[in-house]
Amino acid sequence: MSEAQMRAANLARMQAELLNGGLSKYSPANCMHRGGGGSCLAADTPEGFRFRFLGGPPGWDARRQPATLETVVLVSPDGRSSVVEYNGPVRPQPAP
Repeated sequence: MSEAQMRAANLARMQAELLNGGLSKYSPANCMHRGGGGSCLAADTPEGFRFRFLGGPPGWDARRQPATLETVVLVSPDGRSSVVEYNGPVRPQPAP
């Protein structure tokens, strides 16, 4: 895993925390606390790192409650800039 991917995951997580009211009101999925975003890394392309992750009130994941928010962030290949592509209610996911 590259330093850029680690930086990208941190940027995406912090951006979601800020957008959703801070850590006192919001907690991202546990995968965003793993190195490089773990399973929250949806794509690694020349366009950059795309993270898709769920979130909710603090403790939602540990208590096995449903997520209330979904965030998708595209971070540049160097991990230094980002664009929020979606931040809102959890959307249905298509079947694989």
